[in-house]
Amino acid sequence: MSLIELMQKSNLGYHIGKTDIFLDGSGIALYKCDGNANDESGNHHGVETSITYSVGIIDRCAVATSGKINLGTKELVPSSSNFSFSAFMAKPLSTWTSLYSRDNSANPRGDGLFFNSSTKVFSFYFALTSSTVSILTSPATTIFDDGLLHSVVVSIDRTVKEVKIYLDGILFFTSAMNAQSISYDNGLNVCLFGTNNAVYDGKMDHIRFFNRVVTASEAYAIANEKKSVSIIYNVNTFCVGSLVGFYKMDGNLTDALGSYNGIANNITYGIGKFNQCAIFNGTDSYVTGTDLT
Repeated sequence: MSLIELMQKSNLGYHIGKTDIFLDGSGIALYKCDGNANDESGNHHGVETSITYSVGIIDRCAVATSGKINLGTKELVPSSSNFSFSAFMAKPLSTWTSLYSRDNSANPRGDGLFFNSSTKVFSFYFALTSSTVSILTSPATTIFDDGLLHSVVVSIDRTVKEVKIYLDGILFFTSAMNAQSISYDNGLNVCLFGTNNAVYDGKMDHIRFFNRVVTASEAYAIANEKKSVSIIYNVNTFCVGSLVGFYKMDGNLTDALGSYNGIANNITYGIGKFNQCAIFNGTDSYVTGTDLT
C-alpha cells in the first residue's frame, strides 16, 4: 500500500476521496466536480449542461448558473429504499433551488430536496398519491450566509420513516415522513427540479450518493473530508519535522517548504493523483537545482 493510500484510509478507517468512503459497498457514486460530471466509480457518469467550474472545497467545484447535472439513472435514489445524499454547497443566488430531484415534468414529482435562500430552509418533497405530495420543511439556518461551501448530508430512512439533515457534520434537522406510495423511478437531476424549474444557481462540490442511511459519525467524517485530504499536503506530514523537501508537481517544481525549489528540464504536466503531476519523457526530462543533502 502506498503512503497516500495509507493516509487516505487513516481517518477512522475511511477511504477518503473514494466513492466507497466507508469501505462497505454503501458508496455508489461520487462526483468530484473536477471539470466534468464523471462518477469516480465509473458506473454512473452524468451529463452536464451549462456548468462551469471554480475553486472548490477539494480541488475544483461545479458552478451552476442556469444549468444542471443530469445523472440519468434511477438507481442512485430508489423511491422504495433507504439512501443518503451529500454535497458541499454554497448559498444559491435564486430564492428557490433544487439540490436533487426526479427528471419528471408531471406533478407531483417524487423525491426532491430544495433550498430557499430567502427563508433559508430546506424542503423535502415526497409523492403520496398521483395528485398529492408530502412536504417536510426544516427550520431556518444561517450557515450559508458566509458564501462559503458547507457540508450537507441527507439521509432518507424509509424503514423507520425518518429524514435527517446534517450541516458541517452536526445534526440540524430530523423529522418523521409519511409512507411513500407512488414510485417515480425516473432519471435523477442534480441542480434541477423537473424540466426547467428551481434551477440551482450556485456552487456544489463532492456530490455523493449512498445506498443506505449514513450514521452521525459518518456524516461528520464526510464534512471533514477536506481536512483529511489536507493531511496529505501537510509539509510536516509525520509531525516530527523530518520532511526536507515537498514537491506537489502542480505545474512547477516549487518546494512547498520554500528551501529547495527545482528547475524543470523538458517536463510537462498532466492530471495527477491530487491536482497535477509531472510527466517525464524517459529521454531528456530531469530536475536540477535541488540539493537536499
